[in-house]
Amino acid sequence: MGVKFSSTGDFDITKAFFERAIKLSPEQILHEHGRKGVEKLRDATPQRSGITADAWDYTVTSEQGSITLTFTNESTNHGFHIAMGIQHGHVTGTGGWVPAQDYINPAIEPVLDEIVESMWRELTK
Repeated sequence: MGVKFSSTGDFDITKAFFERAIKLSPEQILHEHGRKGVEKLRDATPQRSGITADAWDYTVTSEQGSITLTFTNESTNHGFHIAMGIQHGHVTGTGGWVPAQDYINPAIEPVLDEIVESMWRELTK
């Protein structure tokens, strides 16, 4: 006894999906959300002077078929990266300890979720 398969229809929907994927410009979406992420990080950064909050930026790089959105903060004090010291905690110059304040993850997670939603929306138009 054999097995018999039959199929009807075509792959038009699948072909259209992949054609949209090829034409998709993820750089544009990442730039839009990069700007939004910088805004959220600035708002969430604990402030004394505002220098660290104002130092947030982003870059979008594309190489070898991969696109990367990177958030950066160049605020330093004698080589100490202040944003990371706030996020992870740090020792003071007198030996004390400043506890961590998780402000980066809550600020950026909604933006990352929006990137996924935006990409999917573009693919499924």
